[in-house]
Amino acid sequence: LDEIYDGVEKNIRMVLPVRCDDCGGSCTAPDGERTPCPTCKGTGFISSDRFLGRTTQTCPICYGEGVIIKNPCKVCGGTGLTTKEKIIKVNIQRGVLNNQIVVLKGAAGETKEFDGVNGDLIIQIQELPHNELVREGDNLIITHKLPIIDAILGGDVEIQPLKGNRLKFKIPSNTPDGALFRIGGKGM
Repeated sequence: LDEIYDGVEKNIRMVLPVRCDDCGGSCTAPDGERTPCPTCKGTGFISSDRFLGRTTQTCPICYGEGVIIKNPCKVCGGTGLTTKEKIIKVNIQRGVLNNQIVVLKGAAGETKEFDGVNGDLIIQIQELPHNELVREGDNLIITHKLPIIDAILGGDVEIQPLKGNRLKFKIPSNTPDGALFRIGGKGM
């Protein structure tokens, strides 16, 4: 809650897919080659006639790629991708809500296609409970216990909601148990 109150920049350590440095994403070793799949003839799909009509399915030999790789890259195993640990900076805006979604376009790793678009990294914010405060929308609620004599006679109260901001206000005399007081502009 302290971090959400002012906003914060977080570093997230992730292992993400990256294009293979050894083959450049081609999936083949230096002496390898890519040839059209003989089963699907390079389409990535096979069709068959059935009793109720024609069905199409992904080619079981090339897995929809349309090519067969002879002598695949030894580093990536012919996938065109490896993994790399990266640190991603995420800006959490002040006042974000619990379970709010933050989307970082193109931050979820690379694809092996050279014209492919990287995936988006989707982050869900989870607000941890605070020791003294409860958040209801943009309002912050703090429970303050005071001696009965202050509730009867009134007096000054000092609270410290967030970030060291100490607030003073007056309790009127004859304040009942459970009374609520609002201090404007001091919430989220």
